[in-house]
Amino acid sequence: FPSHDTEVDVDFDRLLYAVNKTDIEIDVRELDGNYAGQSGNIGTHLIYTTGCDDISINVKYAHDHYIASGASMPSVDGIRNSSSGGIFVYDSDRAKVNVGLFEGWGREAIWLYNCRWGDVTLGHAQGKYLTEYSGLQVEGSYNSVNRASVDFAGASAVGFDTRYGTLSNVIATNTRENSGVNFGHPGEPATGSVAENIVVDGAFGAGISVSAGSQDVSINNFTVQNTGDSGILFSGDTVRGKLSNGVLAYPSRWGLVTSNNVQVQTANLRTDDRDAVTLLVDMGSGLFE
Repeated sequence: FPSHDTEVDVDFDRLLYAVNKTDIEIDVRELDGNYAGQSGNIGTHLIYTTGCDDISINVKYAHDHYIASGASMPSVDGIRNSSSGGIFVYDSDRAKVNVGLFEGWGREAIWLYNCRWGDVTLGHAQGKYLTEYSGLQVEGSYNSVNRASVDFAGASAVGFDTRYGTLSNVIATNTRENSGVNFGHPGEPATGSVAENIVVDGAFGAGISVSAGSQDVSINNFTVQNTGDSGILFSGDTVRGKLSNGVLAYPSRWGLVTSNNVQVQTANLRTDDRDAVTLLVDMGSGLFE
């Protein structure tokens, strides 16, 4: 792998690739995904690692990655076999990922999948095309996101499916599908995680969603506004959620929606002053405080 300032163009899958290695350092000044030079239903990964522990990935600028075609690609390892992804880290302990700017990506720009004690900083991910999925997706346990800014994503701008992790200093704007920030996917709850300093401005769906049986998720210091659906949505048997010190402004529907036996505790929440905005609690049983 390059370990100094390097510019790399890519027109094939898995430009930088490692399996079951330890103590890897990748430092790249610029990764050019060569969007203009790609053709056909293929998928590319700029950086792809599986089973690598204690790795460090530093990319100053990545751009014009091949778009997500939606077509399947030959599975190289049985782990990832659909479309494309920019920086993909699988089954890693103590991965540290730092990306300054990512402009234009296919599938997720950065995806930590089944990782533990990972640490991510994303200066900004800027969507350019029409197929970008999440700018950042983090799954596993004890992972942390120090900062992330994502604009114009084609799925939830930031997905945090981490158990007992921390998500902080997130800005999600103009999200074109799903939620600005999402906690939990089926089989991947965000149980025990804490989020703070979250700003969502413009989302196709809810500004923040918590689902998939996630328990004890705490969200503190947030602003959610201009959402296509509710400001915040708790669903899918999530329990003991906590919201504090937040502002919910200008949702298309309601400020806060809960359902499916959800339990939510709130403190110091404010909404905008429009008469049409209401607080809806819809649950078969459970607790709302």
